[in-house]
Amino acid sequence: MAAAAFTLLVTAGSNIILNLTDYIFTQTLIGE
Repeated sequence: MAAAAFTLLVTAGSNIILNLTDYIFTQTLIGE
């Protein structure tokens, strides 16, 4: 149970980081 919750947390964290990176990269390409 704890392992599943930890995996879920890591997955969510990775998705947030990926989305943030994608957003920043897009903003940089557009030039704000």
